[in-house]
Amino acid sequence: MAAWAEIDPFALHFSVSKGSGYDIACAISPGPVVYSLSAQGPEYSPVVFAPSFANTIFFVYQGKKQDSAEGIRQYRNQSRGVAADDVAHGTRLTEKMLNTASLQEFEQVITEHEALISNILGMPTLKETLFHDLPGAVKSLGAWGGDFCMLTWQADQASLETYLKSKGLQTWFNFNDIVL
Repeated sequence: MAAWAEIDPFALHFSVSKGSGYDIACAISPGPVVYSLSAQGPEYSPVVFAPSFANTIFFVYQGKKQDSAEGIRQYRNQSRGVAADDVAHGTRLTEKMLNTASLQEFEQVITEHEALISNILGMPTLKETLFHDLPGAVKSLGAWGGDFCMLTWQADQASLETYLKSKGLQTWFNFNDIVL
């Protein structure tokens, strides 16, 4: 829409939404990005993430469409803001995630990131709720409790399918099948 109207896509987004603008950066970028929003506005830069263990990373649809606007409203209605130390910690974890050399390190980083966000939002992690018996690690994506999560699975894909079906989950994708 912004391209058609020949206007800044972020200006359009922020005029109609209270979201971060991350989705806009993703939509106008040719590949993965690291995104931040500051008082100066949105900042994003391309990243390369092609780990040797990509075949063990899966994206799982949780069977429900998360209302992002509602998630944002709940977040903004929190009684406390996010501490600068938490933001810095999250940034460091993102950088670590992009540079992990092993699956074990990646799992440790996404588990730590999930715990950080859980603490900030005062909500349980997916590992504590739906995936308590997962032999790998799991990370919420998008609005907390949102549409998709990312998990690691080292066994064959047939056993992953069986595991996910036992959770009532039918739709999943391997990293290598969907990431550009």
